[in-house]
Amino acid sequence: MLLHPAYKLTIGDKIVDTTDEPQASTAVSLTVTLDMDTPADSFTLMLGQVGGFQPQRDDDAKIELGFSDNELTQVMVGSVISAQSGLTVRRVIAHSQAQKLLDSFTDQTYEARTAGQIVSDLAQQAGVDVARAEDGITFPAYVVDGRTSFHHHMRHLADLCGFDLYINSDGELVFARFLSGNAIHIFDYAKQIVELDILQTPPAAGEVQAWGESPGGAQADEAWAWLTKDFAGLKGTAGS
Repeated sequence: MLLHPAYKLTIGDKIVDTTDEPQASTAVSLTVTLDMDTPADSFTLMLGQVGGFQPQRDDDAKIELGFSDNELTQVMVGSVISAQSGLTVRRVIAHSQAQKLLDSFTDQTYEARTAGQIVSDLAQQAGVDVARAEDGITFPAYVVDGRTSFHHHMRHLADLCGFDLYINSDGELVFARFLSGNAIHIFDYAKQIVELDILQTPPAAGEVQAWGESPGGAQADEAWAWLTKDFAGLKGTAGS
């Protein structure tokens, strides 16, 4: 059985659906990039310079992918960040809601708040809905520095808590520990997969050292870390 890739693209009030009465389209190519290690998912649409489909910057965008004989799956919502015209084609680039977090900055101090509460508040300030935000670590004090974006601070908090941080297919923020996948996906070569690349890199470090705070930092929630000369009892190593 042949599998025919299909998509439904909604930009502004214009819909391009290859499963609904397929017809000639001005779309030349469509590239979708989804990556948990990249702050913002994106898609790039190349359009011929004909017809009345002219996406503009800040237009709402949604994309669904799949095959023509099955129901499509929504993979991303966001907005157009760039629409550039050339002699023969028009390049349209859209990013997910994570772009709002990358564009947001503030100077703010939180006291006696969990990581999840801090992330939720920053998301609200940026205008991003939250699907799930687990508590994580409770911080006596946490400073958000305006020199770096909301997303940078959220990523730092996720690393401290051992959480995943991403925008789901509905454009909502998830800040939570990964437990198990929601579904099992089976891919067959020459059907869903046409090319496979394997990237292997040497270990970035052979040994990891963890250094604790001075005794003053463990006295109470109101205490701040003090300097100490002897970390003998506050050090751990792994690897060699």
